[in-house]
Amino acid sequence: MSQQPSYPTARRIAAIGTFDGVHLGHRAVVDYLVEEGTRRGLVPAVVTFSSHPLAVVRPERVPLALCTLEQRILRLNEAGVHDVIVLPFDEKLRRMTARDFIAFLHAGYGVEAIVLGFNNSFGSDRLKEFDGYVDAASTIGVEILQAPRYEYSGFGEASSTAIRHLIASGDVAMASRLLGHAVSLSGQVIGGRRIGRTIGFPTANLQIDPSCAIPAEGVYACRACVVGTDKDSAGFVPSFATATSAVAAPDAVIDATADVGADGVKVVSVVDATADGSTVSAAAGVADADVPPVSSVPHVPPVPDEGADSSPSGFRVLSDLPCYPAMVNIGRRPTVDSSAKPQLTVEAHLIGFEGNLYGSRLDVEFLHRLRSEQKFDSLASLISQLEADKVATLQCLSAPSITD
Repeated sequence: MSQQPSYPTARRIAAIGTFDGVHLGHRAVVDYLVEEGTRRGLVPAVVTFSSHPLAVVRPERVPLALCTLEQRILRLNEAGVHDVIVLPFDEKLRRMTARDFIAFLHAGYGVEAIVLGFNNSFGSDRLKEFDGYVDAASTIGVEILQAPRYEYSGFGEASSTAIRHLIASGDVAMASRLLGHAVSLSGQVIGGRRIGRTIGFPTANLQIDPSCAIPAEGVYACRACVVGTDKDSAGFVPSFATATSAVAAPDAVIDATADVGADGVKVVSVVDATADGSTVSAAAGVADADVPPVSSVPHVPPVPDEGADSSPSGFRVLSDLPCYPAMVNIGRRPTVDSSAKPQLTVEAHLIGFEGNLYGSRLDVEFLHRLRSEQKFDSLASLISQLEADKVATLQCLSAPSITD
């Protein structure tokens, strides 16, 4: 990995990590990053990776993902991060000591200060103490800052690991509180057995990336947004109202204030961080920052801290996509599937939707777990329960906030 410059004139302050989910703990680090960047006249940036470092270090321990790379980039930008530097975590990067990595970021990306979060560490020499990073950076001229520790009231540390455990247990409400946005899944609608339509509850069978964290088996009150057909929505980033394409390369520096083209789509530089001694640029469309952004949050957004509505960290609503209340069943359909090894399915019934969803992509936001999956003695009993689930789902979506 070379130390070529990306934006050689930029002077940056950076935080380093996977930032999976961009949860409230991450947001606290970003808030401190932005504050210190403003005070020092440095551009706030996050250094993250196109794949989890454990994919190289210990592949069998790679955790399930809370969000995609594109969602991570855009949520970081919404939180106030100006640049997201995405690096491939390969053997070259793995072998770098903390000092080597700091020198790489300083020479290649103009990083003059680094913010360490709670329990944040990097480098092959596995430094544990804050003073060790200060010493490693001192000869390079990079300042090391410690972000304040963040804890969620009544819960404790907000971490990606804790959130994964909550999702796996089905507690999507608490997981959403720690995330600061709803737990969500995205998948293409594929063909199923089409039993739901015969009982008045047609469902969309979703193909979910197995690397994603999926809630425990059960029935959930959700909100489903129809993104479009798989072909139409390829590369579409729902976090921006007019975005038409996502970052084309996995290893990139995202400049959110690049010049806006005549078509209203902001053109950003994409710099290949793996090319030896050269800079490779490409175009990636991101909507103009003046266009009100939207993100995957509940229909009624959580109430942020006082004054946060107008800040980059304020909650926003998916306002311009066709969205519906949805009952989502995650499980093995014991009432209608008597096979020896029934497959796990994710099926969504969109309340009020009429039409064909096959080939479309749905972004599903999980608001509340209604009940466990169960086997019914008859279809009549199943229909009666589905009617009750429908009422409960509509009541959940009319609630003031997932954070209450």
